[in-house]
Amino acid sequence: MATINTMLNPVRSGLILLLLLMANSVSTAEEKTELLSSIRPLDMLITELVGNDISHSALLNAQQSPHQLQLKPSQRQKLQIATTVYWYGAELEPMMSAILSGDQSLLGSAVNLRPDSESTQHDDHDEHHINVHYWLDRHNVIEAAEVISANLMATLPDITHHVSSKLERLEISLLDLEKNLATELTTARTKSYLDLHDAWELLADDFNLNAFSSIDHQSLEFAGAKTILNLRRDIASGKYDCIIASPETNLRLVNNLVNNSETRVLILDALGNDLDQDSGFIDFLTHNIKKLAAC
Repeated sequence: MATINTMLNPVRSGLILLLLLMANSVSTAEEKTELLSSIRPLDMLITELVGNDISHSALLNAQQSPHQLQLKPSQRQKLQIATTVYWYGAELEPMMSAILSGDQSLLGSAVNLRPDSESTQHDDHDEHHINVHYWLDRHNVIEAAEVISANLMATLPDITHHVSSKLERLEISLLDLEKNLATELTTARTKSYLDLHDAWELLADDFNLNAFSSIDHQSLEFAGAKTILNLRRDIASGKYDCIIASPETNLRLVNNLVNNSETRVLILDALGNDLDQDSGFIDFLTHNIKKLAAC
């Protein structure tokens, strides 16, 4: 028996070594897959498609804007180790465009999700105006999700069925929002809104919030004296039920505008930084539609 054990030991050792190598290979492959999104809404979209099965995160933190981005050393490191970088193009993220263009290895891993459709054009604005908050229109979201899914299935064929199933479920969930939020949308459609950040008009168009306007593609801080005077007059007359501000809006200026009026102030975060870390994109839209209705 001792002789048999002696003969089998090398075989067992070889088998164990082979299993360890295979396990290490799988672990290494998993570690190499690191999906990085420039902004959190894109990361929430990836959450809908892969959950926690693949490592993914957003590059920007809650204090950073995609319009004026200064990366920290730790964020530049995240860019370097990412397998794929998803972003929305130079119109929204000019600094990211410069960073990617300056490093060929980063540019090769970047997937631009800027939509091809015309849904970024707002009817009330001039023909050259494009609202760069693309993710606030469900048509653009579906388009981005399909590009992301195709990219994932091409690079990770083992998860093709899983991602395809998740994509189908996401598209159904996006379309079902009209039904699932029927009460909230009915309420929101009875109200008039003024957006001080020019971020939410795509969502307003998508969900037929007809009494919706913004302040000519500029933030309140850069509005001229004539604009401020007209805003005060309109608010005092009761033209708006709700003023939409962003987290970075100067609330002192907003409060001065709505002083002694019935107009309410609502803070909406288009980047979703007010949601829990594990929230998905459906959570993001649901959260903000409910806030619009409750204003």
